[in-house]
Amino acid sequence: MTFASDMRWQRSAKLVIGDLKGAHAIDVSNLRFTFDVSRTLSPSTNKSTIKIYNLSNEHMDAIKIKQQMVYLQAGYGGALQLLSSGTIQRSEHAATPPDFETTLETRDGSIGMDYGTLRRSFPAKTVRRDIVTAIIESMAPDVGAGDLTISDLDQTTPARVVFSGSSKRAMSICARAWGLDWNVDVGLLNVTSRVGALGQKEIATVLGPTTGLLGSPVRTSSGCKVEAMLVPNVAPGGWVKIESHLVNGFFKVLAVKHSGDTFGDEWKSEIECQDINARAGLKKKKK
Repeated sequence: MTFASDMRWQRSAKLVIGDLKGAHAIDVSNLRFTFDVSRTLSPSTNKSTIKIYNLSNEHMDAIKIKQQMVYLQAGYGGALQLLSSGTIQRSEHAATPPDFETTLETRDGSIGMDYGTLRRSFPAKTVRRDIVTAIIESMAPDVGAGDLTISDLDQTTPARVVFSGSSKRAMSICARAWGLDWNVDVGLLNVTSRVGALGQKEIATVLGPTTGLLGSPVRTSSGCKVEAMLVPNVAPGGWVKIESHLVNGFFKVLAVKHSGDTFGDEWKSEIECQDINARAGLKKKKK
């Protein structure tokens, strides 16, 4: 993604509230709303806080805790990407004269992560990807299959594997045993290499002085932290290329926080990145 000089004036967003099947949707995109979306590569659920201004009484009454999803898309012009799709955990309506403010707190994949269970055995020589697929199926309705293309999942298990309990725990056991990372992001379960990233370097998002970078990156012991104009296609586990005087190169995204105000100035992404070469070096030393 590149940023033309006038892109900041082309900001656009869409906010829809619907049931777990995506039906009976309420589109409130025409109202002012703000958002803070936190997404990470860890197995913990991503969280979002969305504030909607002057929602009608009818729509306020229609909001149901843990029975509805909030779908947030944002970007520039007509190019919108999904930033968050979480189940409503808490709602609050307050008068903040001259407005009425509705606050929604959501968690990504919370039903599957909290209540999904798997009671099943897999014989020896089961393909790892088949086990992951079964875990994902047990986490419906708000968790689906994401990027499972990593070649490590082509391997087979040396012995029989039995699960009886939490689906999230089953996935964590597998990832730990196989030396992989996993997370649920915008409702999709992804599996990645600890020393690799999703996608290809050649199509990594480039962040530099002319491509949305705000200020100077902060170098850390394992990578860097950067701020940029909202970059909706940056997601945990993916590649990003930083171009600055202090930091240059390709990095793996560990976490990203998207924040914005459809009627205000806020419209940015805060990204925590990891130097994969540094992590690969640490892994080699442990062997």
